[in-house]
Amino acid sequence: MYHHLKIFSILIILFGVLISQDLIYAQPRIAILYSELTENNIDANSNKVMEVITSWELFLMQERIPYSVIYDDDLESGIDEEYDILILPSVNFISFVQMEALQKFLVSGNSIISSGSKLMFQESSINEYQNLKTLLGLKNIETVSSESMSYFHSLLPNHLNHFNIDDELILQISNKNQGAICDVIENKVAPAGYYLDKSSYDSSNSSIVYGSNGKGRFLFSGFDLNDVIGGKEDLAAFKKLILNTISWMDKKPDTYIDAFYESISSPVIVTLQYNNALESELIDVLQKNEMRPNLIVNPDLEVSKEILTKFAFDEIIFDLSGIANYTSNSVIELIENFNRDYGVELSTLLVKKQALENIDLGLISAAGINEILYDEQAPGLPKYHNKDLLLIPFVKSNELPFSINVINFLNYNPKIDCEVNPEDELLEMINKIRSRKFNFTTLPTINRWWSVRERITCEIKNISDNEIEIWLNNKNPLLVSDLNVFLNFAQNIDRKTLTISLNKSLLEYYFDDTAGGIRIKLDKILPNSLNKIKINFTLE
Repeated sequence: MYHHLKIFSILIILFGVLISQDLIYAQPRIAILYSELTENNIDANSNKVMEVITSWELFLMQERIPYSVIYDDDLESGIDEEYDILILPSVNFISFVQMEALQKFLVSGNSIISSGSKLMFQESSINEYQNLKTLLGLKNIETVSSESMSYFHSLLPNHLNHFNIDDELILQISNKNQGAICDVIENKVAPAGYYLDKSSYDSSNSSIVYGSNGKGRFLFSGFDLNDVIGGKEDLAAFKKLILNTISWMDKKPDTYIDAFYESISSPVIVTLQYNNALESELIDVLQKNEMRPNLIVNPDLEVSKEILTKFAFDEIIFDLSGIANYTSNSVIELIENFNRDYGVELSTLLVKKQALENIDLGLISAAGINEILYDEQAPGLPKYHNKDLLLIPFVKSNELPFSINVINFLNYNPKIDCEVNPEDELLEMINKIRSRKFNFTTLPTINRWWSVRERITCEIKNISDNEIEIWLNNKNPLLVSDLNVFLNFAQNIDRKTLTISLNKSLLEYYFDDTAGGIRIKLDKILPNSLNKIKINFTLE
C-alpha cells in the first residue's frame, strides 16, 4: 500500500545525487515511518496518517534533505544498517516486532525523532506511553489535560541550537491529538523549552526533550508538525528545531561555546520593586550576603533618596512598561527629568516588547541607555541592537527558576507585614535557588560578558579518522577564563583512548551524556589568540 510514495522518495534522492554527490554524503540517511497499523486504527481525535506524512515530506523536500518513506514491513525486517535517523510522525500503534526493531535501531547507535507518537500496542492494558518510556529511557510521560483545546510551549536556547536562537518564541499547540509532556527533572533529559503550567513558562514539564539512551539519541516531541497552530512563525520555529535536531544527530562533528562562563552559568538577577514598603535594612542584608540587587523604579512614584543611594547607577532600572503611547522624545524627557531630580545617570530601561518597534533605539542609546529590558513570556538570551545597546528579555517572576542557559530574574515586591521580617522570605528563596546550582549575577556583568562572547568563535578545522581539531579564536583584548567548549560528535568514541590538548597541555573534559557531546573546559584563553584544540581518539 502506498508504494508510489516509496518510488517518489527514491526519485528525490537520485535527483539530489545528480545535483551534488557531496551534499548527499554529508547528509544522514533519514527514514519516515508510514504506519499502516496506525492508519487502520485511526480515531476521530488523531491526525490522519497521509496528511502527516505529506507534511513531513513537503518539509524535508523544501529543505532539500533526502529521505525515504518506509512501511511497517520494512521496520519489522530491520533497518538499523540502512538508516541513521528514523522519524516517527504520529505513530499511535506498533506491533511487538516493531517495538523490538525500534529498540535494536536505537541500541545500534542510530537516532529517533518521535513527533506526536504514542507507540501503543493495539491490544494491551499497559500504560499508553509505556513503550515510549521503555524505548527512550523515560520515566514519566503524561497526557496534556483534555480540557485544554490547545496549549502553549516555549522554545529556549539549548544544545540543539548551540545556545543561539533568533527569538524566544511561544508556540501554540492544538490538543486535538492529545499532546504529551514529561517531567524534565525526573527523567534527566534536556528540554528545548517548557510547557505552560499555571500561567508560568518555568514549570518542570516539557513537550520537547532530547537526550541519549545507550548509544542512540532521541528527540521526544509530544505533538507533531500538524499540531502547531500558532501561525507561520510558530511552524517555522518548530521546523528549525527539527533541522537543528537532525544536525545534532548526524555523524558530522560540530562545535560551539557555552552561553555563559561557569561562575555565571544559569544566571539569576535579583530585582526589587520600589514601593513605600521597601526598607533599607533589606538591601543591607542582601548586600552583606554578597547580593547586588537591582532597583526597579517608575516615573510616577517618588523614590526615597536614602534607598536610591544604596544602588550604583547601573543597578537602577527605569520602568516605563506601565506607560502607554510614549514616543522617543517623551522617553528621553522622562530619563532626563529623573536624572536631574535624583542626581543619577540612568543606563537601564524596562519597556513593553512592542515598544522596541515604536521608539528610535538609536536615540535612546544616545541618551545614555545601554540596556533595555523588555517584557517577555519566557526567559531567554540577550542580543545587541548595536554595539552600545543590549536588549534583554525580562520575565518578572518570584518563583524558583527551571530554565538554564537563559537569564532568569527573581523579582521581590515588598509588602508591609509587622509580624514577618521582610528579608526572610526572599533569603529563603535565594538559598533554594543557590542549592539548585543557579548563580546570582548582575546586569553589568551580563553586559560585559555578552560583549566578550560576541568576539569568540570556534569551528572544526581538521578531521581525520582519529583526530579532530577545533580552532577557537578569542578576538578580545583580554583574558577569558572558565569557558566551556562543546564538541558534538555522534560517533562512538572509545573513552579510554580519548585525549584533548591545547599547545601540548592536556585539557579537562567530561562527557555530557544528556547532550550527547564532550564538554571541554578552558581555564585561560589568552587575549587576541587563536587556540588549536586537538582531540585524539579511536572509535569503538
